[in-house]
Amino acid sequence: MTQREDLHQSPSNRGYLAEGCGNSFIIFESIDDIEFIVTQLHKFDVDSALVLKCTLKNKHNTIYEMSVVERDGTVSEFCGNGARAVAAYLIKIYGDKTSYCIGTSESIVPIGNCDNGYFVDLPFPDVNSMDPKFSNIDDSPFQLYGYTFYEAQAFEPHIVTFDKVTLEQLVEIGQRINAERELFPFGMNINVVSISDLHLLQNTTFERGVNRITKSCGSGSACAMAVATTLDLIQLPCTVSTPGGQITIHPIENGVRLSGAASCCPITS
Repeated sequence: MTQREDLHQSPSNRGYLAEGCGNSFIIFESIDDIEFIVTQLHKFDVDSALVLKCTLKNKHNTIYEMSVVERDGTVSEFCGNGARAVAAYLIKIYGDKTSYCIGTSESIVPIGNCDNGYFVDLPFPDVNSMDPKFSNIDDSPFQLYGYTFYEAQAFEPHIVTFDKVTLEQLVEIGQRINAERELFPFGMNINVVSISDLHLLQNTTFERGVNRITKSCGSGSACAMAVATTLDLIQLPCTVSTPGGQITIHPIENGVRLSGAASCCPITS
């Protein structure tokens, strides 16, 4: 066994398999070998890797950076379900005697456990406004391939449609949009949303970097909620039903709380 192989096979670096409402992950601490991480993503057929680095620790708070490494080797801005999975991991490994947060380039995001699983607190997503590095489209809503899309951003860039779209069509749309690098230089997450009632919506997401439909998307659910709320289609609190489970969204001061099921277990091979 080479020195590099030995490093990655040591117990502390084998990682944990985790999921949040079916959105699947591998969690590592202090590994920066992208080639190894991508290999593990494909080996275990999970959506993304979450690489943690502790940046602050005291008796009251612990803050981690969370790098989201995708199956194609790119690194995304954030992951809502991933943050909830990290909460499950940190509490399992280190206990719940401290408050945990994810530090991003824009803010400090609290995470933790709650009555219905694990939560992440987010700023209310930006609607019809997106960091121009992600999109060269000036208008929102806009028309593309015969569908109407709304822009929204919850750290991660998303577009949302309420049009009727089959799973096969969503895959085709996702692949085409993520090949449109003149329009979307870093790719784009696409959400197909339907409204069930004033407090319930359905959301299915094709995720950039993962390059497939995932069973759930936390930031996508937040953006779907935000667009639907802005259009007066739903009211908070609400539930977002995804193929992998339900995400509950409650209003909090200066944002929203996403909560739902999450779990993790160590990789043993």
